Amino acid sequence: MVLQHRWNVAYHEAGHAVVARVLKCSFTAVSIEFEDGGCVWMRSQFRRMRPDIAPVTLQLRDAFEREFMACCAGRLAQERFMGHPPEGFEYEHDATVAEEMLQRVCSRSAERRAYHRYLVERTRSELSFPPHWNAVHALAEKLMQHGVLRARAAVRTIDAAVMADDAWRRGRRRRLATAEVRT
Repeated sequence: MVLQHRWNVAYHEAGHAVVARVLKCSFTAVSIEFEDGGCVWMRSQFRRMRPDIAPVTLQLRDAFEREFMACCAGRLAQERFMGHPPEGFEYEHDATVAEEMLQRVCSRSAERRAYHRYLVERTRSELSFPPHWNAVHALAEKLMQHGVLRARAAVRTIDAAVMADDAWRRGRRRRLATAEVRT
């Protein structure tokens, strides 16, 4: 795999894992060691539920939103890393899974499109939060070194990066409070 493509895949998979961790979705491993890209093995709560049989409950909708956002996060992290949207084939599987999940919750296409845009923007805001982007960067670097990380190692990396950035947030809040006092 070409080095740049490997970095793209690392950021893509790190985006999935960080948003999954932030939204409390469980996963078993993160890998960039496949010919066609990488993978995050998630333990899905939503897929075990049957919205076609039972009505859509708040619990089902919450599980759907968290897993949908984790699914969308890979493309958004890769886009932010590259500076432009990735090619369609690079995230075709994620788009297919996300659309299948969305169809199970929303029956009308207009509702699906609006809900899709809303959840993508929520995911984008999660990734743009500095501690979360710092965690994506830290996890991508670990993936470049090791290729595959078990969930425990990935979670430790994510948590350490978020906690390290906690000092930045406290300092920024202090600077903003000081600036407000001066004006």
